[in-house]
Amino acid sequence: MRLAASGHSRIAARGQDPLCAAVSALLETLRYGLEEELGIEVDMRESGEAGGKGSAMTLLFRRDSRSDILSDTVWGYLRRLSEEFPGELTCVEE
Repeated sequence: MRLAASGHSRIAARGQDPLCAAVSALLETLRYGLEEELGIEVDMRESGEAGGKGSAMTLLFRRDSRSDILSDTVWGYLRRLSEEFPGELTCVEE
Protein backbone atom coordinates (compact mmCIF):
# COMPACT_ATOMS: atom_id res chain seq x y z
CA MET A 1 0.00 0.00 0.00
CA ARG A 2 1.13 3.54 -0.67
CA LEU A 3 -0.10 6.49 1.42
CA ALA A 4 1.12 10.00 0.61
CA ALA A 5 0.19 13.39 2.02
CA SER A 6 1.42 16.90 1.42
CA GLY A 7 0.27 20.40 2.16
CA HIS A 8 0.58 23.64 4.04
CA SER A 9 -2.29 25.67 5.51
CA ARG A 10 -0.46 28.99 5.20
CA ILE A 11 -1.46 29.81 8.79
CA ALA A 12 2.22 29.97 9.73
CA ALA A 13 5.63 29.90 8.09
CA ARG A 14 7.11 26.67 6.78
CA GLY A 15 8.32 24.62 9.73
CA GLN A 16 5.72 26.14 12.06
CA ASP A 17 2.50 25.29 10.24
CA PRO A 18 -0.06 23.40 12.38
CA LEU A 19 -1.52 21.45 9.43
CA CYS A 20 1.90 20.24 8.37
CA ALA A 21 2.72 19.30 11.97
CA ALA A 22 -0.53 17.35 12.31
CA VAL A 23 0.05 15.43 9.07
CA SER A 24 3.63 14.65 10.05
CA ALA A 25 2.58 13.46 13.52
CA LEU A 26 -0.17 11.23 12.12
CA LEU A 27 2.08 9.61 9.53
CA GLU A 28 4.95 9.17 11.99
CA THR A 29 2.49 7.55 14.42
CA LEU A 30 1.27 5.20 11.69
CA ARG A 31 4.84 4.30 10.84
CA TYR A 32 5.62 3.59 14.49
CA GLY A 33 2.52 1.43 14.91
CA LEU A 34 3.21 -0.59 11.80
CA GLU A 35 6.92 -1.13 12.49
CA GLU A 36 7.17 -1.33 16.26
CA GLU A 37 3.82 -2.79 17.26
CA LEU A 38 3.00 -4.99 14.26
CA GLY A 39 6.48 -5.76 12.88
CA ILE A 40 5.56 -4.58 9.38
CA GLU A 41 8.39 -3.05 7.38
CA VAL A 42 7.68 0.53 6.25
CA ASP A 43 9.53 2.57 3.65
CA MET A 44 8.98 6.22 4.57
CA ARG A 45 10.06 8.98 2.22
CA GLU A 46 9.99 12.71 2.76
CA SER A 47 10.56 15.31 0.08
CA GLY A 48 10.11 19.04 -0.40
CA GLU A 49 7.11 20.06 -2.43
CA ALA A 50 7.38 22.38 -5.41
CA GLY A 51 6.08 25.88 -4.86
CA GLY A 52 7.05 26.02 -1.20
CA LYS A 53 3.82 24.39 -0.01
CA GLY A 54 5.58 22.23 2.55
CA SER A 55 6.84 18.69 2.35
CA ALA A 56 5.39 15.47 1.07
CA MET A 57 5.51 12.28 3.11
CA THR A 58 5.00 8.85 1.59
CA LEU A 59 4.66 5.51 3.39
CA LEU A 60 4.96 2.21 1.55
CA PHE A 61 4.04 -1.01 3.37
CA ARG A 62 2.52 -4.44 2.95
CA ARG A 63 -1.18 -4.40 3.55
CA ASP A 64 -2.97 -6.95 5.74
CA SER A 65 -5.88 -7.01 8.19
CA ARG A 66 -3.68 -5.69 11.02
CA SER A 67 -2.23 -2.82 9.01
CA ASP A 68 -5.70 -1.93 7.72
CA ILE A 69 -6.91 -1.08 11.23
CA LEU A 70 -4.12 1.43 11.78
CA SER A 71 -4.00 2.85 8.28
CA ASP A 72 -7.78 3.25 8.02
CA THR A 73 -7.82 5.16 11.32
CA VAL A 74 -5.02 7.54 10.36
CA TRP A 75 -6.22 7.91 6.79
CA GLY A 76 -9.75 8.68 7.94
CA TYR A 77 -8.49 11.55 10.06
CA LEU A 78 -6.28 12.85 7.23
CA ARG A 79 -9.36 12.90 4.98
CA ARG A 80 -11.19 14.88 7.67
CA LEU A 81 -8.33 17.40 7.78
CA SER A 82 -8.41 17.71 3.99
CA GLU A 83 -12.09 18.68 4.26
CA GLU A 84 -11.27 21.31 6.89
CA PHE A 85 -8.43 22.70 4.75
CA PRO A 86 -9.71 22.31 1.16
CA GLY A 87 -7.02 22.80 -1.44
CA GLU A 88 -4.28 22.88 1.21
CA LEU A 89 -3.86 19.16 1.95
CA THR A 90 -3.41 16.47 -0.68
CA CYS A 91 -3.84 12.80 0.28
CA VAL A 92 -3.23 9.86 -2.05
CA GLU A 93 -3.91 6.20 -1.29
CA GLU A 94 -2.93 3.44 -3.71
